[in-house]
Amino acid sequence: MTYYPHTLTSISTTAQPTGDHVNGKPVYRKIVKHTGNLTISTANAVAHGISSFSKILRIEGTMLRSNGATLPLEWHDRTGTNFQSRVYADATNVYIDIAAAWTGAGNVLSDPWIVIDYVI
Repeated sequence: MTYYPHTLTSISTTAQPTGDHVNGKPVYRKIVKHTGNLTISTANAVAHGISSFSKILRIEGTMLRSNGATLPLEWHDRTGTNFQSRVYADATNVYIDIAAAWTGAGNVLSDPWIVIDYVI
């Protein structure tokens, strides 16, 4: 199975059907926002508000650096230490994890937006 994400024309923090299907199930997209600074060396938890899903198809996003640059957040599993930042989710939260060895140490990271594509 190959999933090609649908491009929505609007951004919403409410789950929206994308019009795509995977194995006969409709694909939904939700934007999760957090306002505030992220803590380095910890998994910053943000409630995603999705009542249930059977599978996450994609999760990615961006965060801001104090110098105004936008940095990507990519989906990684929760194991290992070879990363600078990563995003993942469980049944309740999205986690934005910033490694202790982040090469931009000394700069504040904040205000992530996360896109989650999932099926129920």
